[in-house]
Amino acid sequence: MIGAGSAGIAALKTLRDRGLDAHAVERGPRIGGRWVNDDPALGPVAYRTLHSATSRDALAYSDLAAPRQLPVFPSAQQVTAYCEQYVDTFGLRDRISLGESVERAERDERGHWTVTTSAGTRQVEALVVATGPFGVPRWPEPPIPGLSTFTGELLHVHDYRGPQQLAGKKVVVVGVGTSAVDLACDAAEHADAALHSMRRGAWFLPEILFGRPADRWRPPVPMSWKARRSFFARAAAAQLGPLSAYGIAHPGHGYGEVHPLRSGRLLSHFAHGQLTTRPSIARLHEDAVEFIDGRIDPADLIVFCTGWHVEHPFLPDDYRSPDDQHAGPPLLMRVFHPQAPELAFAGLVDAGTVSMPIAEAQGRLIADHLCGDYHLPDEPERSARVAEEEAVSRERYPAARRVRLQVDPLDYMPALERERRAGRERARAARSASASRT
Repeated sequence: MIGAGSAGIAALKTLRDRGLDAHAVERGPRIGGRWVNDDPALGPVAYRTLHSATSRDALAYSDLAAPRQLPVFPSAQQVTAYCEQYVDTFGLRDRISLGESVERAERDERGHWTVTTSAGTRQVEALVVATGPFGVPRWPEPPIPGLSTFTGELLHVHDYRGPQQLAGKKVVVVGVGTSAVDLACDAAEHADAALHSMRRGAWFLPEILFGRPADRWRPPVPMSWKARRSFFARAAAAQLGPLSAYGIAHPGHGYGEVHPLRSGRLLSHFAHGQLTTRPSIARLHEDAVEFIDGRIDPADLIVFCTGWHVEHPFLPDDYRSPDDQHAGPPLLMRVFHPQAPELAFAGLVDAGTVSMPIAEAQGRLIADHLCGDYHLPDEPERSARVAEEEAVSRERYPAARRVRLQVDPLDYMPALERERRAGRERARAARSASASRT
């Protein structure tokens, strides 16, 4: 297994529990992945103010309750400590090699893999990639006009460490994701002036919805995904009121067509005038930013929270992202590579929430497969289903940039379990057919 972040250790445990000789390599010096990393050379970093946008109980592993003394939305340091507790509780530490980076993985004609790392070479029968949906920093494409003339500082959230980098500066934060929310709030509290540039606007879901964490709410009756969106849109509007009350432009897409943002803190800064929205940047001047609405504001720091390219440079070209989504390869159930059944991925999703419970469920599917209790569909059906799953994602999330990664946990988790049962039936049918032939 490649990666020992919060998703990787969940998948590792499910494989170990089934008696599989599973081992994880992690290029960072500690367990926890992006929650703990403070070295940008190793990937996305955990800036000092990073907190989980997922509530304590929603992010918890199924067999280890999150400590009750944690706040409702834990800090990165607290999530890291919980991951360490998980590893020690279940005796996983001796199955993880820290400080070991993967240089390349090569597949032979049997479907086995030779994995070359900084520590040597390993021969494995199956490869599980758990490096997550964050990878190489994504900068605006095409480059913003005037970039070479701007005399201020340009920073990607990849290189952000904490509010000390914002103090005393006129800051423009660019982006509408979770990290953009964090950075905009930090700028509102610590910078001399703070602007939040949103290309398309955003919908919001309160972190606490009518007295309960929003991610713990379930519709009172079974609903289609469209009805659920309508339910949450009405609930958010009832609690938050119109976006115009905060000076935020109406988004150019429907509610739920990309995962809504969760931040009462951000909306409070807008309401108090500590943070002001702007549309997309049109061009940069020597010491100012010009926006597409014609306004020009002074700036000496622009922080780009413009996302990530998901890349797996250690994999052969045939098993990497085949297009410009930079969202990794198309996968069956967001888990199995259709052309290489022994290549699986854990945690490579964007569910609008952290991926520990999802990675556990994916790990159970992978473990069944490697133990022979689950059979994949045949190759033509695998490819057809991958195309069908991506078509569904495009329909549901037309405003998402990395549409391939988008899932709704309320649909995806039951779908994983249905696929697990179907694959077990295929395995039983194959064993029966083999027995009848003998």
